[in-house]
Amino acid sequence: GAAHFHLLETPTAMSEEALAAAKAALRAAARHDRTALASGIGAAAATGLVYRFVSTPALRALMTPDRMFAAYYPMGDELDCLPLLRRLAAIGVPTCLPSVVRRGEPLAFRRWLPDDPLRNVAFGLSEPLPEAASVTPSVLLVPMLAFDRDGHRLGYGGGFYDRTLASLRAADPATVAI
Repeated sequence: GAAHFHLLETPTAMSEEALAAAKAALRAAARHDRTALASGIGAAAATGLVYRFVSTPALRALMTPDRMFAAYYPMGDELDCLPLLRRLAAIGVPTCLPSVVRRGEPLAFRRWLPDDPLRNVAFGLSEPLPEAASVTPSVLLVPMLAFDRDGHRLGYGGGFYDRTLASLRAADPATVAI
């Protein structure tokens, strides 16, 4: 996955159609690889995520009551962020989840605690209820299919997080995406 993804960043004369086809092939391969991995390590990966945050000084420094922390509600074989969200809420770090406004726009974020109700929306997503408070995260745990050695992420292809991060960073360049 990562080695093939790295090829997308090499400047070439690829047409937009060829680039889109290459990304689609990478997404399919990454989904296949993630599904194979998730069948055996799902719970361990979720526990490992919490451990990484509490044991890594740079990540632990992000876990403060003055930073709104956004994650995603996992679907399918995505990394389960819920144990991390529970840990954050337990130590007083405010948490939120994304909410899809409409195609082509950045995501909105709504305050959410691990036991708060959710609603099911398009694409099989779960998000906070509309009456939950709108918030602006300063730290985001972002879903992805693959990443390369330089930290460039390959998402699902809708561009939601690309637009969202650009918008958040325009307002606050210190916004952190993990």
